[in-house]
Amino acid sequence: MERESFIFYRSFKEAIDLCPEEVRLKIYEAIAEYALTEQEPTITEPYAKLCWKLIKPQLDANLRRYKNGQAGGAPKGNRNAAKRAEENNQETTEKQPSDNQNGSTKQANKNNNDNSNDKEKEKGELKATPSVAGTRTRFTPPTIAEVEKYCTERGNGIDAQQFCDYYQANGWTQGKGKPIKDWQAAVRTWERNGIIHHQPTNANSQTLQDGTGTTAKVTSHTSPSLLDDAQLKAYIVQLRQDNSTSAQRYLQEAQNEASRRGITTGTRHSTL
Repeated sequence: MERESFIFYRSFKEAIDLCPEEVRLKIYEAIAEYALTEQEPTITEPYAKLCWKLIKPQLDANLRRYKNGQAGGAPKGNRNAAKRAEENNQETTEKQPSDNQNGSTKQANKNNNDNSNDKEKEKGELKATPSVAGTRTRFTPPTIAEVEKYCTERGNGIDAQQFCDYYQANGWTQGKGKPIKDWQAAVRTWERNGIIHHQPTNANSQTLQDGTGTTAKVTSHTSPSLLDDAQLKAYIVQLRQDNSTSAQRYLQEAQNEASRRGITTGTRHSTL
């Protein structure tokens, strides 16, 4: 039985490529002759024989499938034939539904189409609606004056210069490199955490002295409750020498602490 075509697999070529060049053409001719006409080739070269033994079983399997197809399918009793007959019966049953089934199927198809159209319409509406994220304005770092004004309005005593320097050095990011989106919210966070820094304007050293030799180390705004009595008195003296607005707020806080302890602080110009 002659054929008009056959399947040539990549594995055939890979096997033939391992043979010497002088026998490769003979193997290609042998494959074509056998697959199309079933004429057994005469091969004498050892490499070509070995290659042919590897390729021929696949050609025989393809020939059997081709012949079965020409005869109307797999032989009776074959598992594939029984399976194919069962599939054909199922297809026939599915293709001949009752009148009620026809009506139900049409209605189901209509509902599915309606649902699909609704989904497509919703997608179109979503695409046409601009995203909220796309309308957000880009963050612009505040100036020192803006921060100072905001801190003054809130009366939190935060040093605007230090606030700006801190975030400028960190690229205006916070916790794990997350970009800041609202610097005023960051100010309020400092406020809640008690991060209130202050350097006395006329202080040339890192100590406060009350005139009696008692000193208190202060490099930023110190919570009065953390100082002992002598340090608290020295702190009050130093704050009284500073006329800045923030220093007056700290002075009031320190005087309240002194009053709570029963310490007499005298007037503003008293040396205690």
